[in-house]
Amino acid sequence: MLNWTKILWPTDFSEASQAARPYAKLLADRFQATLHVIHVVPEFPSVYIPFFEDTLTYLRSWEETVNHAKAKLEHVAQGLEGEGYRVVYELLEGVPHQQILEYADRIDADVIVMGTKGLTGLEGLVIGSVTERVVRAAKHPVLSVREPAPERPKIERVLISTDLSEAAAAGVELGVSLAETFGAEIHLLYVVELFSYEPEKVEAFIHPEEFQQVSEKLKEAMGEVSTAATVHKHVIKGLDVASRIAEFAEEIKADLLVMSTHGRTGLARLLLGSVTEKVLKISPVPVLTIRPTKLKD
Repeated sequence: MLNWTKILWPTDFSEASQAARPYAKLLADRFQATLHVIHVVPEFPSVYIPFFEDTLTYLRSWEETVNHAKAKLEHVAQGLEGEGYRVVYELLEGVPHQQILEYADRIDADVIVMGTKGLTGLEGLVIGSVTERVVRAAKHPVLSVREPAPERPKIERVLISTDLSEAAAAGVELGVSLAETFGAEIHLLYVVELFSYEPEKVEAFIHPEEFQQVSEKLKEAMGEVSTAATVHKHVIKGLDVASRIAEFAEEIKADLLVMSTHGRTGLARLLLGSVTEKVLKISPVPVLTIRPTKLKD
């Protein structure tokens, strides 16, 4: 069973980051954990100095920005404290994703809960990029939540996506442990990738025996993870793995999708990494990702 004590929620006060708040609270409630709330004030590039009358005006503007951010962060923290949460908050300055990662390492966070955007518009690409960079480099699990998000979320059905690689085992282990903590249903998914875009030829690429072989491998993948819960195993096929994962999450009405950020080695590893990143952009449910390293107790 998981024993998380430090939930990290970075916020930029946008609606996107606010979407993660209910999930940070949900985890804090379940584990009786401390909520660490941080805001990163981006570095004020000196290139903007020419737009001010003088350097003093520039410095005053920067000071006002920092003070405003500090006041908003204090307001958010006090609101959470008023709801009964143990809160630690800190204002940081620098490159957002780097500061988030450094803070997570400093406190040894159990999970980072972040809001993100989908594929719509330039704003979504910019805001989402911070979360994506954190996901790529974080040593800790990252829960990415797209808006809109429910005000009172639940975790009753957990979908775990695997490519059956050794690295993907970390996602299986984390997903099972979290599902057990919440008493949730566990669904294990493998997507057989098709390589033909001609509908009449698609079926020829998948033989019933291959489905059976994959099903056996799914059993082996679960064999190394001890759980008393019933695990529903699914083998499906699709031309676009990321899209099929997202579609299946919606089909079974999953509350959470769990997957490793990397799988196979070499070129295939990079391709699987791109699958995870695409899933983060299109998943209809929050996505919990983990790098293929040993889980913390």
